[in-house]
Amino acid sequence: METHDSLAKKDNLIKLINRLGENVGFVYDPVNIIFAGNSHEEVYPLISKRILQVHVKDFINRDNKREFVEPGKGIVPLEKIIGDLKNDNYGYYISVEW
Repeated sequence: METHDSLAKKDNLIKLINRLGENVGFVYDPVNIIFAGNSHEEVYPLISKRILQVHVKDFINRDNKREFVEPGKGIVPLEKIIGDLKNDNYGYYISVEW
C-alpha cells in the first residue's frame, strides 16, 4: 500500500495498521506524508518495519499546492530520511521520482 491520499494521514495509517496482518507492506512516499500535514518523524516509526519501497522526490508548497522541485531543493528532509533508512538497515527499493 502506498502512503497516498487518505493513507498519507497519520491517524488513518494507525487505523489501517491495526487491522493489517504483519505481512502487508508499504510504499513510503514522504512527500505525501508532509503534504498531508504530518512529518517523517511522526509516521516513519509506525511503518518502518513494513517499508518495501521508498519514493524519493521533493517539493515546495506554493499557494497550498505541491510544486515539485529537484531533490534537495525543497522542504522534504531527504538526508534525515535516507539516514533513518540506513540506520534501520533498509534493504529494499528506492525510486527517485524527478
